[in-house]
Amino acid sequence: MLTASSAGSSTWPKEAHLPALANLKPLGTLQAIYSRSQKSAAALAETAAVQLNSEPLEVYFDSPDDQSLDKLLSRSDIDAVIIAVPINSQPDLIRRAWAAGKHVASEKPVAGDLETASELIKLYRQQYEPQGLKWHILENFAHEPAYLAARDGVAKGEIGKLTFFSYSVCFHVDTANRFYQTEWRNKPTHAGGFLLDGGVHHSAALHLALPSPPVSVSALTSLNNEYLAPSDTLHALITCEDGSVGTFQLSFGSSPTFVQEELRLVGSTGHLSVSAATAGARQAGFAVSVHAGGSDKPKETFYESNGVELAIRCFLKAVLGEATEEEEQRAGAERARRDVEFVLKCLGSEGKPVKL
Repeated sequence: MLTASSAGSSTWPKEAHLPALANLKPLGTLQAIYSRSQKSAAALAETAAVQLNSEPLEVYFDSPDDQSLDKLLSRSDIDAVIIAVPINSQPDLIRRAWAAGKHVASEKPVAGDLETASELIKLYRQQYEPQGLKWHILENFAHEPAYLAARDGVAKGEIGKLTFFSYSVCFHVDTANRFYQTEWRNKPTHAGGFLLDGGVHHSAALHLALPSPPVSVSALTSLNNEYLAPSDTLHALITCEDGSVGTFQLSFGSSPTFVQEELRLVGSTGHLSVSAATAGARQAGFAVSVHAGGSDKPKETFYESNGVELAIRCFLKAVLGEATEEEEQRAGAERARRDVEFVLKCLGSEGKPVKL
């Protein structure tokens, strides 16, 4: 078992990280919380104690500095840090955690631009990986069982050779949305706003399911809701290394009457789809439907959406030396950088083909 601390007190740690950690107690325990403000740190610590059924967690914050981040990182009983802070604030915390000898799991995207992502990867590979430190990117879609099932179905030849695909992801984000309420999202300093922050999820899912990587993209963007500037919708045409072609539609400015998340893969002998499945107002998981050649009816399987827990589990297992090489590759920074590149090149394409 290892001990970990959490840096960041936004909506995501409360809604996703804490429930996951509650189910992963045999692998690790949460010992401390850091946030810039004492109030935020204390609030998350209180929530954590309830969800984890634990003793009160120690809190750290920037002011007063007697309980600073540096003091937290100096603790010898803390093995790892889970970081979930605004995109452009994250790289500095990652570097500070490494310098203190801590393993790091940082939220997606790996960085807000390719230069910073590459610099972090180079620093880690040259200086901190040789020290035995682990660094995972918590991209839950790289671990979602439904997309892994789609990948495996294509690899097994269930639909023959992939010929074309479509991926449509449409959400309606209004100003009351809990994610929009965070200042760094409604006043983004990173390129693309919601399209980058959310788009890397769907890049990860697409790359996971496709048997051949995308090598070029041509895309157009638009803005339907001014409060989601600079753009809230993109439409892309993708060419893969094996010659297959597909479309990718991503919108956070869709009509409230049209919300969709569906990947369709069409092969030479069959097709499959991965569709979001809901329970009430919340997403419960994904339905995978495989219509193989020669079959009258599709085979349908429901998969719970538990990618966050699986991503954190992979990180804890890696620190303990128990993760597989394939799991670590899916959690790796190079894979996460590819997702940032994919979205940024879609955003900058202006309708012209761009190599990936």
